[in-house]
Amino acid sequence: MALLNWNDNLSVGISSIDKQHQKLIELYNIFYESIVNRDTKEKMTEVIKGLKDYTVYHFKDEEALMKRLNYPGYKLQKEDHDKFVKAVLDLEERYKNGKMILSIEIINFIRDWIANHILNIDKQYTTFLQQKGVK
Repeated sequence: MALLNWNDNLSVGISSIDKQHQKLIELYNIFYESIVNRDTKEKMTEVIKGLKDYTVYHFKDEEALMKRLNYPGYKLQKEDHDKFVKAVLDLEERYKNGKMILSIEIINFIRDWIANHILNIDKQYTTFLQQKGVK
């Protein structure tokens, strides 16, 4: 059962970025399901790593596009991305070292960050990128 579902409200109007956001949401839902299913620590570590790695890949891709096109909101995007990556790296490290139990608060934090970032930060670049010919 998915906790966060893709819908047209989350679209930023850029096909390649929407596809990456859909993949990110899919990985988040796998993370959620792993917690609900009480998967082994090894499986959870693998799921967290997959979510982290894809998030880093997506951010680098998105940032490279913004930088190449001189998007004026690049700095805000980069700062927000860096904060989230730091939080996920911290979560990964604490979980691997047995210092954290994955909980509903963590599930909600990640879900809310993804949705809020797309809706409030990413949507700001839609018009700019589309005017630059990005589809």
